[in-house]
Amino acid sequence: MGDPVRITGLRATALALSLGLPALAGCGGGGEAFDRPIEAGSPAGGSAGDPARPMTGPPLRFLPVTAVAPGACADGAGYTLRTSSDTTCLTTTEEDGMRVTRLVTAKSGLDPVNTQGGWKVEIELADRDATAFAELTRELATRTPPTNQLAIVRGDRALSAPAVPSAITGGKLEITGSFDRSEAEGLARDLGGA
Repeated sequence: MGDPVRITGLRATALALSLGLPALAGCGGGGEAFDRPIEAGSPAGGSAGDPARPMTGPPLRFLPVTAVAPGACADGAGYTLRTSSDTTCLTTTEEDGMRVTRLVTAKSGLDPVNTQGGWKVEIELADRDATAFAELTRELATRTPPTNQLAIVRGDRALSAPAVPSAITGGKLEITGSFDRSEAEGLARDLGGA
């Protein structure tokens, strides 16, 4: 596995808070999920005045992970996360998760913090979703591994499953790690970006 995946919230200094988040490979170009950070930091694609747009296609959900096992899931037993290095079965709790109703943006770009030319994915949630996401990550941050992981699911596919070390407020997230350009662009698309 590469660098840990982290989820963080936006800070005025644009320094990221470390949260573990893996990104998915094999689903339309996503990257290796368990090895990339998600960080809250910079806006995910525009100014605060950007209008949120309704989600189209399969729903995007953030679901608490209750168990992690090697290999693919049996039918209906969870969500299979496929990365370039392994396949993992994630068991989640749907009732404690959330569904994203409006997404401001999801886009990829160069990661200025990664000195080796890595890429990142920035996400911005609409206000209502940002509030629910803050509550969800606040709860997950108090749990021990693997129950502190957050499965990012689009339709019936797991895109990523980062660990959540602290609450993420403000609705602006940044996923960083060792993405190459195609992985970052693929993950942004899978998340609902243009």
